Amino acid sequence: MMKLQIHTKKSGFRVAVVVVLALVLALPLWGQTSGDVRVRGMAGAYTGLADDANSLFLNPAGLGYLDHSSLVIGAGADFELTKRVLSDQGDLPYVYEDYSSWNPDAPMEYVYWDDFLNATVPFDPADYGFPYDPEDPESKKQAIQDYMTYQETYEFYNFAQGTSYLTMIPRVTYAEKGFGVSTISEFSMDFLTEDTYSGPETPLGVSVVRKLGVVGGLGFNLGPVALGANVKYYNRGLFTLDYTAEDFQYGPPEDLFKFLFMGVPEGEETTNHFELGIGALFTLGKLSAGAYLDNLLFFLDPEGTGVDAKGIFETLSVGVSWTPTNSKHDEDWNFLNLALAGDLKNIGSQTKRQLNAGIEVGFNIARVLTSHLRLGYTQNLPGTLGEAFGAFSPWEGEYTVGFGGRLLFGEINMAATFPADVVLMPPSGSLTDEEKKQLFTTMQVEVLFRL
Repeated sequence: MMKLQIHTKKSGFRVAVVVVLALVLALPLWGQTSGDVRVRGMAGAYTGLADDANSLFLNPAGLGYLDHSSLVIGAGADFELTKRVLSDQGDLPYVYEDYSSWNPDAPMEYVYWDDFLNATVPFDPADYGFPYDPEDPESKKQAIQDYMTYQETYEFYNFAQGTSYLTMIPRVTYAEKGFGVSTISEFSMDFLTEDTYSGPETPLGVSVVRKLGVVGGLGFNLGPVALGANVKYYNRGLFTLDYTAEDFQYGPPEDLFKFLFMGVPEGEETTNHFELGIGALFTLGKLSAGAYLDNLLFFLDPEGTGVDAKGIFETLSVGVSWTPTNSKHDEDWNFLNLALAGDLKNIGSQTKRQLNAGIEVGFNIARVLTSHLRLGYTQNLPGTLGEAFGAFSPWEGEYTVGFGGRLLFGEINMAATFPADVVLMPPSGSLTDEEKKQLFTTMQVEVLFRL
């Protein structure tokens, strides 16, 4: 038995180093071309809502209805946790030196905490597969050091196995009625681990996705109808870095953040992307309907290589919303906020089509003090349109819950997405190795300063 509290603190410290350092280095940039944590909390249902700075990315027509300007500065993090986090991963105790009865003439003793005995007990590395010569104190000391290296690298390996797609998303954006601009940045790491841990030399790769660029958008209010367009230009890099578990023993390798934020490994290349999106929004009282085409250039085919005109629908999304406490034509704020929204995204794609539905409820006091609860559901609907609607099932999608609060200029938003099987049939008992690899939740956390 062991004192898990100490073990967890060291693991948490190394994880915190990875997350915090990444956020600090990337602070001047912004990402989230799929919407911020508020949108995630509503499962991405936003095309027909389009009522804040997210319009710049998800339906620029909404910029035409904004009733106030905002400058948003902050940072967020997304990460996935597998069902491995539900199982007992700790079977190696954290060992430390015993100074309670230290004698300079005697060899240093090492102990660990035993929860069953509720006391510290002597540590014998031979019990954990690290033999030594009992007559040679240096041999035992070396065996203990070998064990500690093994244990500390195993600790990070467990974290890497239970976590994937750790994404740092700093944010700086400005939006006002009819106009918005932002930089784009997204830095994502996915740990590639072996099925079993075989010591400090166990391979541990890191798949890196980096996106950097800028976006600008315009929205025109034409009464009950608004039209808008955005232009996105960004550079995208995708490559894999090869490490071992031992490289993470004392924190992330020195070159990890270099390649994550700035450099590219030898032999790897990045690609530039230019995209033009157009959107429309029709509002009748409290009801709104919207449409957004994310990449019009696919249809225009500027290279003249020939393209199927049906491809225009692959990035076409449509949506509706009902906001009984607010109207896009009313610039006054209300104490109570309620919004319901539904989307069908990527209509023409037989692999990326999605159904999204969300609800947001809360209160707003002069935009100084706010609090909101968000719920949502999303499901992939592959195949033809006829097959897609026939495939709808509450057991096949993902459920989302989110929370947001603001006090003066500070704001925090959180969201968690769970596969339907986790919500409708929560895991219990011992998990198989295959079950441990399955997704448990996707988490998003965002801290903002809104001026």
